[in-house]
Amino acid sequence: MSIIANLFEDPRNDPVAAFLLQVFITLILSKIFTKLLSFIHQPAVIGQIVAGIVLGPSAIGFIPGFSSFVFATHTIASFQLVSSMGLIFFMFYLGLKMDPNEIRQGWQRTLPVALISIAVPVSIGCVISLWLYSMVPPNVNKASFILFVGSGIGFSAFPVLAAILQSLNLIKTPLGEYNNARFEQYFILVWFLAYP
Repeated sequence: MSIIANLFEDPRNDPVAAFLLQVFITLILSKIFTKLLSFIHQPAVIGQIVAGIVLGPSAIGFIPGFSSFVFATHTIASFQLVSSMGLIFFMFYLGLKMDPNEIRQGWQRTLPVALISIAVPVSIGCVISLWLYSMVPPNVNKASFILFVGSGIGFSAFPVLAAILQSLNLIKTPLGEYNNARFEQYFILVWFLAYP
């Protein structure tokens, strides 16, 4: 009787069960939206983004009790850790495919594009942060806040672009290598901005 009772107890009480429930729901919704969006020729990453939006507070997460049951506060840390590790491994995998010679030979083409693609959105983010600064507690350093918001708004979603190029088998084409080289320079510049 106790084995059957254990099968039907609240999964939030067991961290492993809560994690598996979160992964199961996320994967199922990702697969559903990926399949639906494939009919209009969208790459898998778009379906995954839509699934994340649907799971968030904009859609299903808005239903009372859903977020507190599936994504309870005390269970979210392990889910975030595993998702961050997946992103790190994906970026590492893309880094292994990079050709350092392409970066060395093409930096004259990619560096100006990387600088412009940082300067414009970071400038917009810094201007917006001046307005947002009035809403934060007074003990927050103004310069740090402006840099944080500016770099946060200016930070492009390279993993999404890389996943799109990967799913379309364009990662090893000149277009894919150009984008990877540009984003490597872009990330170096953003790290200097975000972590002075």
